[in-house]
Amino acid sequence: MKYRIPVVKKIIVIAAVMLLGTLLPAFGATFNWTGAVSTDWDTPGNWDSGSVPGSGDGVNIPSGTPHAPALSSDVAIAGLVITPTASLTLNNYNLTVTSDTLLAGSITGTNSNITLGTVGASTLYLSGNITTVSGNIDINHVNITAAPAATPQIVTGIGNIDLHGLVDSTDLTPRNLTVAAGGAGGTLTLNQDVGSLRALGTVNFHASAIHLGAGLSSLSATDFTFSGAIELTADTSFNFSGTSLVFNCPIDSDTAGPWDLTVTAGGAGILTLDQDVGGVRALGTVNFHAPVIHLGAGLSSLSATDFTFSGAIELTADTSFNFSGTSLVFNCTIDSNTAGPWNLTVAAGGAGTLTLNQNVGGTHVLGTVNLSANPPGTPGIFLGAPILAVDISIAGNIALTADCGLEADPVAGTIGIGNISGNFNFVMAAGGQITFNGTTGNIDLTGANNTVLILDSDQNISSSSHIIKVHSLYLTHQSSPPTPPPATSLNNISNDVEVIASDRSGAFVFRNSDALEIGSVSPPFGGPVINGITTSNSDIFVGTRSGILTVNQPVSSGTGAGNISLQARNTTVPVTTYTNLNINSVVDAGNGNITLRGTPVNLGFGLRGHDIDLGIIDIVLTNHITLNAVGTITFGGTLKSDPSGPWDLFINAGGASVALNGDVGNPGVPPAFKPVKNLNVAAASVNLAAGISFNLSENLTIQGGCTFNANNSSMNIGGSVTGAGILNGQTSSITIGRHLSIGTFNCVTSSVKFNSGLFAAGNKRHICYQHA
Repeated sequence: MKYRIPVVKKIIVIAAVMLLGTLLPAFGATFNWTGAVSTDWDTPGNWDSGSVPGSGDGVNIPSGTPHAPALSSDVAIAGLVITPTASLTLNNYNLTVTSDTLLAGSITGTNSNITLGTVGASTLYLSGNITTVSGNIDINHVNITAAPAATPQIVTGIGNIDLHGLVDSTDLTPRNLTVAAGGAGGTLTLNQDVGSLRALGTVNFHASAIHLGAGLSSLSATDFTFSGAIELTADTSFNFSGTSLVFNCPIDSDTAGPWDLTVTAGGAGILTLDQDVGGVRALGTVNFHAPVIHLGAGLSSLSATDFTFSGAIELTADTSFNFSGTSLVFNCTIDSNTAGPWNLTVAAGGAGTLTLNQNVGGTHVLGTVNLSANPPGTPGIFLGAPILAVDISIAGNIALTADCGLEADPVAGTIGIGNISGNFNFVMAAGGQITFNGTTGNIDLTGANNTVLILDSDQNISSSSHIIKVHSLYLTHQSSPPTPPPATSLNNISNDVEVIASDRSGAFVFRNSDALEIGSVSPPFGGPVINGITTSNSDIFVGTRSGILTVNQPVSSGTGAGNISLQARNTTVPVTTYTNLNINSVVDAGNGNITLRGTPVNLGFGLRGHDIDLGIIDIVLTNHITLNAVGTITFGGTLKSDPSGPWDLFINAGGASVALNGDVGNPGVPPAFKPVKNLNVAAASVNLAAGISFNLSENLTIQGGCTFNANNSSMNIGGSVTGAGILNGQTSSITIGRHLSIGTFNCVTSSVKFNSGLFAAGNKRHICYQHA
């Protein structure tokens, strides 16, 4: 008995046939499967026409027939409709449909090749599934007609899938799709856009090799995931429109590469890169842009000629990867997600460089940041924005491209840096240790602008050797009163810093900090130069480890009680010795004390402080000098003028004393040096140490209220002795070149000789003094 189609089924069949007829008006005939006899496609009794469809015919397979069709040979037809819940089994045979296919049911093969449509001329209307254990699937345009909650599948266990045409939803409701080419050698080729006409919903593409090429320009889906492996077959550039684009797969060029890749996610799209790019075969120029780019633990390698991220990167886990290529550029912010802080390690090998142009950790701080790039003979890291992390380590030469800085954890965070150069402001802030990586580390910010280096650390900066050249140097401290901050020393005696220097007309500025130790190896550059130090009533200590120290701009600790100590030392020998200390600008300690140590101290500018201690050193005047002190002034060594002198010395010690403990103005010691010219002193007392030689080429002026005491000394005044003060001579030899006009002269047991003037030999002897 001939199988009769139930009324409901007849309606579905008729609708399918009408649709098929609308889609394929060129069919020779339309054949309806009845399955009245068996499952065999090639049995005429299974078709309503009593004959088997040919290559020019259309086929409709309804659901609910006694037997579902199965191929017993390769089949080629013009069009195909498989209604919901209906199926077609291919066994080990191939199916070719040259025009449109409406698949609401399923096609299942074992070892079968499936070709649906002619490239550029047909469409697969898909709401069902295509599955084959092995074999290839070739499809032109795919139009998803499934219900929004359904997910049609195109799957081959072992084989290739080629999507030659566009893939779209049938209407404005996003439809889902899964395409998977399994097996070790399976490929999925995507040559046209997905969702460019009407966006899809959730899309999953999986294959051992997903071929992307020049025909792809747009992906539009709510969520799109690639898994397996992507292999570029040409330069590829596409835009993504949707919520999430996920690369759960490595991305490589094929053997004909390297190929370029550009992926741009618009709107609020999130791009996730969880595996390597170019790890097997490098890419050319790569650009990833998205409002949010997720990087995670699966990423270990980027290999491309040039690689640029733009938009915003958000770390989803600790992330560490190597870059192989010429240039890796982050034109984007980098932050942890809210589950962080996460660590980030980026290492560029060979000649590769790293560029960071936007903030790192500015929104959600990172954990440990490690950056390294060491191309030969050039900066490896171009830094144009701040980095905020718990700990920061940057290895390689750093070139600043904008005002920026490094900020680590304020309690115990550490910073390690390499060489830094540029023409911009730079900030380093850390609660713990700041170190230079490697054997040397230099900061050379030599721009003509107000370049500032800010160091904010509870501990000391250290390395084998480093140079800091900067317009202005600020040293700050995290602590605030009432807790007194410890010294922030750039060179602690326990480490081995070689050089810290400033060679521009700026200033070292200390804030709540009190120590700067400058070390220098034997000059070619003449030793460190201080171009200004300013504190707000904090102590200043500047000392060389081994070499000359020069002050070319004012050093000031404010108007309070901040002490200033400047020492040109050589600590490389068992007993500390001193070398040249050159004072070419004012040193002002306010109400604090000044200590100078050098051999000699070349004094070319005045000093001001409470007490001035010139210690055991020799003083050489290189200009007319004024010393102002509220308290005592102590000269521990000799005092003379340099060969361009003689020079005047003005001393104002207020109500305190001045101690001269070394010879003053011995001419020709060393050869060509000159005596002091004029000495004008205002103090409670001036005390010459026993046995010293005191020589002036011109005048000695002793101001009122001052007592000048010579004890067992030799005084040779080339000019006159004047003033309203007191001159006491005790067993001394006093020679005056011209006049004596003094408030009180107590010669006691001293001898007095006048070489000219009113009291020279042969003249009338009038002495203006009071004899005690």
